[in-house]
Amino acid sequence: MSRLPRQPVSSPIFRICDRDYDPWTLRPWASAGSDGTFGHRWDDPKKADPAEKFRAVYAADARVASFVETLQGFIPTPELIALSKLTTYDPDDGPSSLPPGVVPSEWAAENVMGRADVDAVFAYVATSDALWYLHEELATLVVALGFSPFEFDLSSLFARSPRDLSQAIARIVFEDADRFAGITCPSRLGVDLLNVTLFEDPDSGHATTRAPFIEHELRSHQRRRSGSATGRRKTSPSHSIDVHVK
Repeated sequence: MSRLPRQPVSSPIFRICDRDYDPWTLRPWASAGSDGTFGHRWDDPKKADPAEKFRAVYAADARVASFVETLQGFIPTPELIALSKLTTYDPDDGPSSLPPGVVPSEWAAENVMGRADVDAVFAYVATSDALWYLHEELATLVVALGFSPFEFDLSSLFARSPRDLSQAIARIVFEDADRFAGITCPSRLGVDLLNVTLFEDPDSGHATTRAPFIEHELRSHQRRRSGSATGRRKTSPSHSIDVHVK
């Protein structure tokens, strides 16, 4: 049994994804990469038959956290911000001329937010006690990855690559099945944002997570204009969502 801190989650969680998919459905193994993972932070690194591995659903405890995580590709670089101060935005030029940090309306037409109520306990991996425990448990891997003794800290958890360290942590949490339904951890984009990762329950015989959903719903980011609730809808390219990510 691990010494990782327990964090109960008994409030709604949120997830944004392509509207062609159910936000709470686990991805098929056929879409995994050559390394057997989906390239995400808390994926299972175990090289084994899918029947012995787990998948994960990535969510957050607040809508704003879901937006920040999903829209980070729109965060302008310092160079773009500097350039924008020297140019003037003209709406008549179309979506290609949108100022940095503004998300085109097409994004809203192509994505949907899911809301689910859960009541489960997760491993919170960002405390000093958790880091020290993981430092001991993963000493061999830390050395193999080239970290110095003083480099195993929060930045190690948030590193975009390699994912070996965070995925090894995911495996430790997963194997403590009696205590944890998944992992909670602050976002690398701000410690005020909490990400909630739900692990699959391979023993269930179904593609379900360990934390059962009490109820869940979908919510569009804009008013419905035509077509079904799950179908794609077109919006005018001349409009945009004014979502500035600071």
